[in-house]
Amino acid sequence: MKRILISGLLICLLSVFLFACSSGENPAPVSKATPYPTPTPIALSKGAVRSIPTAALYYAAARARNYEKAYTYLSANAVDDSGKKVTKDVFMRMAQEGDNMNGAIVNVELAPYGNDATQIIATIDRNSGIRYHAHLTMKLEGKTWKIVSLDRV
Repeated sequence: MKRILISGLLICLLSVFLFACSSGENPAPVSKATPYPTPTPIALSKGAVRSIPTAALYYAAARARNYEKAYTYLSANAVDDSGKKVTKDVFMRMAQEGDNMNGAIVNVELAPYGNDATQIIATIDRNSGIRYHAHLTMKLEGKTWKIVSLDRV
């Protein structure tokens, strides 16, 4: 008997609650989904992207762990972020330490910084899940773009 009374009481309370929550008006019609906004293209000068192919080839070699090839994209006078000369041995150590500490490079996104082609920011993903930025300074040496400064591989 108690169960029937409690069940009846709950049904009555739910009915009163539902009746109180309805406004009696028809709900507003559901509008169509808002379309995605059209992205605005980034306006870069032609000069700003001229060195990107060299940086892409450099990172393709680094991703393949072909450090000998990657080193060829550096200027003979390349320096690190503290101004120290990046010799072939120093570069090899930088690249191998990066792989040993953070795993292999799995993806690189390159973006020019500024209106000339001398600054590139690379966003690097490693297979350990780490994502970081590297900064390259480029210089046109003759007809070839070279990396003259880098802070990490």
